[in-house]
Amino acid sequence: MGSALATLCGQAYGAGPLEMMGIYLKRSWIILNSCALLLCLFYIFSTPLLSLLGQSPEISKAAGKLSLWMIPQLFAYAVNFATAKFLQVNGTVVQTCVLLFMIYRTNWNREVRSTVTCLRTKDRHWQMLE
Repeated sequence: MGSALATLCGQAYGAGPLEMMGIYLKRSWIILNSCALLLCLFYIFSTPLLSLLGQSPEISKAAGKLSLWMIPQLFAYAVNFATAKFLQVNGTVVQTCVLLFMIYRTNWNREVRSTVTCLRTKDRHWQMLE
């Protein structure tokens, strides 16, 4: 669905009805999260499924424990993949990369980091304001 989103959004972007791009994005989120919910069952019951397929008990238990920790990744990836395709069609990914490169090269990140450090420390915060 994420790859199909790139095609659908590209067509909507070229044809003109830009509001359809947002509708396609929301639909892909719904479809991908529904699929993630169905796959979640395999992640939850991976220990008995692996044992049923003939895997050793130690490996089944370890894989089952790991798969439970990987459940949030399913939903995060569903949203992330569709959003990345949506932004690629809009052409904003290149602009974001250029902006991040400019921030890195001009040391804005160091200034932001020092400001955050000053805000965390009470004494430095008052020194910075004076």
